[in-house]
Amino acid sequence: MPGLPTPRRIAHAVQFRRTRTVEDSRMSLTEHLRELRNRLAKALIVLAVATAVCFYFEPHIFNFLKDPYCSLPEDIRSGVDGQCQLAFFGILDAFMIRLKISLIAGAVVSAPVWLYQLWSFITPGLHRHERRWSLTFVGFSLVLFALGGFFAYLTLSKGLELLLGFSGDGLVSILDVNKYLSYVIAMLVVFGLSFEIPLLVAMLNLAGVVSTAKLRSWR
Repeated sequence: MPGLPTPRRIAHAVQFRRTRTVEDSRMSLTEHLRELRNRLAKALIVLAVATAVCFYFEPHIFNFLKDPYCSLPEDIRSGVDGQCQLAFFGILDAFMIRLKISLIAGAVVSAPVWLYQLWSFITPGLHRHERRWSLTFVGFSLVLFALGGFFAYLTLSKGLELLLGFSGDGLVSILDVNKYLSYVIAMLVVFGLSFEIPLLVAMLNLAGVVSTAKLRSWR
């Protein structure tokens, strides 16, 4: 009868609506490269826009990063008339420092976009259960990394006070802003990665690489 779906149409609709499998996502090398190029282009465009916006707000971001050092006692940190100051020693250092801060902040702000592009490029090659587990682990890893970075920021002033306190009375700290920022970023990254260790152990346990009994024996 006209207007009623035929078995062929029903089969076609079911096939169209079913979830994509690994076999459906197989592409040639040229198609993979084209897909990678498009997603990289989108991620870089968003990163450039986010960096430009962060460049405008860079003074506020820099003050946020400098605050752990400025909270130190005046006899430890450098400054004039009670003001907190960091030094630079090159002609282009001021611009490069501002660009570096803006780029790092732009990468953090645009992380949801370029992570989504990376996820969209990888997931067609995964099975359904692999997508579910990987999405769960990615979500937890982002939260744990953020918690680690937040904990590092809270403890930066104590670490700086301890390290700069070794100077004694005969030395005065005049910190290079490049080295200070490198130290701050390194601490944020190291603490963020250290908070990922429990998640990494859980992944190895679920994958069967390391058993619970073996972890107990190592403890």
